Amino acid sequence: MSSDYIYVQNAAKISNLSKRIINWIFDKQQKAEQTFKIGGIFPETFITLDDVQHLINESDSLTEGERKESAFNESLEEFLDIKNDGRETIVYLYPIFQIISGKIKCKIALIAPNSNTQVPKDPYRRACFDYSTKVINTIFDSIPVNVYGLKSKTYVTGKRFTRKLENGELMVNASHPTVENYFGELIKRAFAPYKEHEIKDFLEDVIKFAKSKRDAFEVLPGFHLTNTPSGNDLELHLKEYFYGLELYLFHMAKTVSLENINSAIVSYKNKFAANNKDVPSSEQVQELSQINSEMILLPELSKNSNACSQMMQIITELRGRLDKQKEEEEKEWVEKQYKELEKKISEFSKNNSTMFYLNLDEYVGKIEADAKPEQIAELKKKIKENVFVKFASHNLNQEGSFAVLTADPGYLIKVVYTLKLQSLTNPKFQDQYEVAKTLYGQYESMRSITLDAKLTPEEREEYKRKLKELESGKKESTEPSFEFNQQAAVLSGTGVAMIAGGAFMFTEQFDYILFGGVASFVVGAIVGFIFRKKNGPVDTGKDLKSSKPVSTLLKVAEEIVYKGSTTIGDQLRTKDSLEKIASKNVDLFRKRYEPFAKEKSDEKIITSVVKILSSNCVTIRVPKENVPDGKPSTIYIKKGDFKSKVFRENVVKYLQEESSLKKKGLNEKYYGFLIHAVEIDYARYLKSGG
Repeated sequence: MSSDYIYVQNAAKISNLSKRIINWIFDKQQKAEQTFKIGGIFPETFITLDDVQHLINESDSLTEGERKESAFNESLEEFLDIKNDGRETIVYLYPIFQIISGKIKCKIALIAPNSNTQVPKDPYRRACFDYSTKVINTIFDSIPVNVYGLKSKTYVTGKRFTRKLENGELMVNASHPTVENYFGELIKRAFAPYKEHEIKDFLEDVIKFAKSKRDAFEVLPGFHLTNTPSGNDLELHLKEYFYGLELYLFHMAKTVSLENINSAIVSYKNKFAANNKDVPSSEQVQELSQINSEMILLPELSKNSNACSQMMQIITELRGRLDKQKEEEEKEWVEKQYKELEKKISEFSKNNSTMFYLNLDEYVGKIEADAKPEQIAELKKKIKENVFVKFASHNLNQEGSFAVLTADPGYLIKVVYTLKLQSLTNPKFQDQYEVAKTLYGQYESMRSITLDAKLTPEEREEYKRKLKELESGKKESTEPSFEFNQQAAVLSGTGVAMIAGGAFMFTEQFDYILFGGVASFVVGAIVGFIFRKKNGPVDTGKDLKSSKPVSTLLKVAEEIVYKGSTTIGDQLRTKDSLEKIASKNVDLFRKRYEPFAKEKSDEKIITSVVKILSSNCVTIRVPKENVPDGKPSTIYIKKGDFKSKVFRENVVKYLQEESSLKKKGLNEKYYGFLIHAVEIDYARYLKSGG
């Protein structure tokens, strides 16, 4: 018969008390089945040891001998088949945990199905453990506090590992704080007043459960300690084991009083006096290990030598785990900080669309003041190694520091375009633009798969088109041109000729006429050159559509009005918003557009700008009956943007989001009209302009 089953093979061989107990178990389970009237296993209905004890005391049919504890202890051995190492289990025992009156209670359930066939233990085993899991979770939270007596008024670090026998001898228990020992003690108390029996199935289940949740870890075979993600339990266990062993060894050193050992302990105490029961260092663990190795060979420690060796093994293992954990935490810190920088650069490229300036010393200096120097050095190394691999970066070669301009290559064409646009109104972006343009060329030549990978194909083409328009647009020479002053030449030449004519009339000498003709030409040429006119910048290229002033105004107006427009909402203009921006930039228009330079009327400039911009826009007019209070009835969108399918899809998405934030009714009709115009009627608007 397999030990995995419960079965009463021969009832005649068991005692009368055992038979009575089995009948009580049958009766209890039968009543439970009638009560629930559904299939299943319900651990709370099982009879327990304290129930059996009560039934024995209340029974009139049992003899005095059968009422004794010894009789029931014999029945337990029969149930568990102790004589045959549990090969034929008659009654299955398994603990269940409950909270009664606010206290955790462990009870031993007795399970004996009323059947003449063998019944597997496993379903009952799983049902009992699952029933107890919530309470078991609570128990794990309190194990360290209880096993070490942390809340005791007489708490001393490591004291709980030793106990004094009646003869005054100290004994060491290396397994005292283990999960196995803790639950074993709970089960032992649940058997009282009867003889306890180890329930291996439960101990296997609770260890497996705790390890799956990382609530425990194996430090030695058969030795499992509680665990926490923070590592606090690990430090606690190390301190308790270490100072527990130290306490015992120092006590025994006084008993044996050997010179070499006493000398080693004095040296040890002097060296680590400042530790003050803190987490022992690797060096301190090593020195205690040497003292332990010498002392466990002494006859006076023979009874505890195995326990001391086990404790030292556990201490070494815990110290190693803690070192590894600290090392991993430091690596995680470096990795976390680097990932945050990666995210910052990527988001900067996406949202700001310019180059991210990174000065390594300044950046790292702001992160965490209490980080270890080794961590800071490792972080710097990681950034230096990866910033040119992961990102499009340009070394600024700043003396005494590592500084770069960098961008996420996934958004690089967007960055190049934005910098070109910004440089037209702000020269400080010109250098960044040149860097970004060079980097883009490098990525293109390498055929990098990361280039513009975070943009859609439509977005990539759109930014390339816009960039091409900007780069091939009208360029102005920074050098002034000069024009020969014809008026000054004629006047000066005529003057010389008249003087020569006057001389001829007084002297009647023909030489004056000849000299005057030549002199008038030469003097006129010299004066015309000297007083040549200084003109404004000369055009060196052609505008995208024409070289007429109106087209030049359009280009200047778009550059000024639409600069810094990064959201879809910014691209949807009204007459009021155009007038407002134009009004703020009147002085800039005078500087950028020559015909406005001498215009004194701000209003004329504003009107001209709004007119030229609106004429180059698609105009969507919402019927008055569909316009809510406070909403514009006319929307202007640049034709160049409106032609893009990607742009229109983004506008529709933006309008849908805006609509969802507003109350229904007129708002719904208003946004519905705009969405229909952009999504469905776009071709009509492109054709007519509105």
